[in-house]
Amino acid sequence: MSSKLLVDYIEGRTSSGWTDSNYELDQWRLDANDTTNGNHTLTNWERTDDATSTKIGTGMSVSSGIFSFPRTGTYLVTLNAVFIIATADAFAAIECLVATDGSSFNDATAYASVGGDGSTDSYMSATIQFIFNCTNTSTHVVSFKTNSIHNDNSVVGNTGYNYTHVTFERKGPSQ
Repeated sequence: MSSKLLVDYIEGRTSSGWTDSNYELDQWRLDANDTTNGNHTLTNWERTDDATSTKIGTGMSVSSGIFSFPRTGTYLVTLNAVFIIATADAFAAIECLVATDGSSFNDATAYASVGGDGSTDSYMSATIQFIFNCTNTSTHVVSFKTNSIHNDNSVVGNTGYNYTHVTFERKGPSQ
């Protein structure tokens, strides 16, 4: 009887055993409130840097609010957005845009919205989750954009806490 071992990828060996080279995990957060009215790309991202925070793998990179992937694969992208609704706003939203050529962003891949009467400062949250098939790290990128944010309302960010934050998780090879 013969056996066959199929191996797609083996990375290095550490003192505690083989490293898992298939997985990427990274988390970023807005480092301050974004109070710009209207529609615009969120740009003030920082990698979470608390004492217990970490990343697995190379991690994402970001430039001017555009996230690039460290390697090809199928990624689960989860964004939790927190809003302060201080002025009546029936529709404050955040959306994820993707580009497969590096710059021509498509319509929203994922979209979430909240609304409030503004009678008191209301904190509201919305979650976006989608699967992204990155087949080319040079051209496949994502960004997050506000949509219809009125005066005095904001997307909440903080350098010490994960209010508005995004998690990128590589689940397997690209398809």
